[in-house]
Amino acid sequence: VSARCIEYQGEDVVVSSIVDLTELKQREAELQQAREVLEDAIEAMPEGFMLLDADDRLVLCNSRFREFNDLSAEMLTPGVEWLDFVRAGAERGQYMDALGRVEDWIEDRRRYHSLGTGKPGGIEFQQHDGRWYHGFSQATRQGGEVAIRIDITERKKMELALRESEGLIRRVLEACAAPITMSRVRDGVIIYESPAARTLLRYDEPQEGTSALDRWHDPKTRAAFVERLRQTGAVDGLEAQLRKADGELFWCAISSRLIDYRGEEVLVTNAYDLTERHVAEEELARQRELLHQSEKLSALGELLAGVSHELNNPLSVLIGQALLLRETAPDEQTAVRAEKIGKAADRCGRIVKTFLAMARQEPGDTVAVDINNAIENALEMTGYSLRTTGIEVSARLSSNLPAVRADPDQMRQVFINLIVNSQHALQDVTGPRKLHITTSHRKRSGHVAIKVKDNGPGIPPDIRSRIFEPLYTTKEVGTGTGIGLALCHRIIVAHGGTIEVETTAGQGAAFAIRLPVARPETDETAASPKDQSEPALLNVLVVDDERDVGQVISDVLVRDGHVVEVVGSGTAALERIERHRYDVILSDIRMPGMDGPSLYRAVSETVPEQADAMAFVTGDVLSPRVKEFLDESKRPYLEKPIRPRDVRDLVAQLVRLKASRT
Repeated sequence: VSARCIEYQGEDVVVSSIVDLTELKQREAELQQAREVLEDAIEAMPEGFMLLDADDRLVLCNSRFREFNDLSAEMLTPGVEWLDFVRAGAERGQYMDALGRVEDWIEDRRRYHSLGTGKPGGIEFQQHDGRWYHGFSQATRQGGEVAIRIDITERKKMELALRESEGLIRRVLEACAAPITMSRVRDGVIIYESPAARTLLRYDEPQEGTSALDRWHDPKTRAAFVERLRQTGAVDGLEAQLRKADGELFWCAISSRLIDYRGEEVLVTNAYDLTERHVAEEELARQRELLHQSEKLSALGELLAGVSHELNNPLSVLIGQALLLRETAPDEQTAVRAEKIGKAADRCGRIVKTFLAMARQEPGDTVAVDINNAIENALEMTGYSLRTTGIEVSARLSSNLPAVRADPDQMRQVFINLIVNSQHALQDVTGPRKLHITTSHRKRSGHVAIKVKDNGPGIPPDIRSRIFEPLYTTKEVGTGTGIGLALCHRIIVAHGGTIEVETTAGQGAAFAIRLPVARPETDETAASPKDQSEPALLNVLVVDDERDVGQVISDVLVRDGHVVEVVGSGTAALERIERHRYDVILSDIRMPGMDGPSLYRAVSETVPEQADAMAFVTGDVLSPRVKEFLDESKRPYLEKPIRPRDVRDLVAQLVRLKASRT
């Protein structure tokens, strides 16, 4: 109803109109209902929803949007400016990428917002609680903007887990020593190739996208390979030839699996280079032969060790008595004879020690050895027999040859054996008989090289592999023993070197030796002059079940002015030690009843101060039990056969050791 008061013909009247609003009220109710439905729908959305007007002021937002913006939710009232709302959230630490850079971040968001419809595809961002959101917007026809936020935290977690999984798989493949390649079956296009595969095939850069078909030497082999894969799904150890990046062909064993990858048939392949296997097979055959030789050498070594051990005690007596006889001889003629006996016995002793070194597969006492000098000595010792058989000897010895760390007696033995071996080979040669020896220094490898070459008949191929085999000889019965070259091989290997034979039938043979150069001695390892200031009078106890050996040691020490007692068993020695004090106790290791180690342990328990006075004399360092005892006790010891000088040196060493501890 609308009405106005007017004056009409001198009277106050009311002019009114009535409009039927039924349809309008119905439309308003319908509009309100539609608005409520829309608001309910917006409120029910799982996404955050916000509507801005043309002035960038908030028209409405749902509770989900408020929940997503918990630190600035109280500002989400109709009419608030979008920029004020965003700034409040940034300043309160709501957005992770705004921390520490609020103004820059707001400027970035303003530029993004000024695009009207926002960044294509929207943006992803993380909030303070660690959750991730995807936000995108769309302009309205009235100039406003609708903004939607979706919680994508779970998706981000899955993406992160997927990336970590893929990263882990890639890291595993990148670190895997096996060459792995993934390629499509239909065209051979490479999807992935590990660094090991690129290394094997000599590709500097990844080859993804190229075809693996060209790598097969025989396309028919690959076709059969793929057909077999489709039938069985797996192929293992197929031997085929592949081509490397530089064109080189090589045999390899290919193992593969057929898988489905993104809807396509894909080969996951590993190629194993058989070159090393072939080399390894050849080396294995060689090692079997070497093992066969080593077993024979070990058997020979055990035999030599047994013989040597039995010879040690009588040789010790012989050497000691000969030298003592020379020192106490009443006349010159007797002294000369004693010297000759002593030299012969000493030589036997060195041979026995060489046999022992061969048996334990290690050199004896090593010093810096001039190989040229050792060769010259060997030539001097064999000179007469070489001249009488008409052999022309030439030597080209390097003038700047460094020393090697070796046993000089064993080195001379090696060269004498090789020279004698060549002499025997040249006996049936008509015409000039030549023996040529050279030495040189291989600086790059740090070795001294020696070659002993003759112009004899050479070594037939069928026996070349057995040339260093112990007890094997091609000489007539009574001429060769089969020990000489085996002994040479064992000595050189024990010194860390190699010995090989180079021969051509009818053109002679050459034995090539390589020995490591000796390292310069440091101040700690350099030999120092022996201290000769030990007391003139020592109380010494000698313990040895071999009466003659004990007497030799006693005679040597008594002659030096020491007071010596000799007992024949460990039990008797322990009784003496418990009653008396000795400056030096020299004990044999292997004795019936209480042996040397048992005596040492008993002394350490009952009279511990006397344990430091003990040293040992033994002919059985090959025994693991004896070697273990000597290593653990760290006591000085002397290896039989013994010489007076060795006994004196052992006593002096023991005295110095005791003095250093006090």
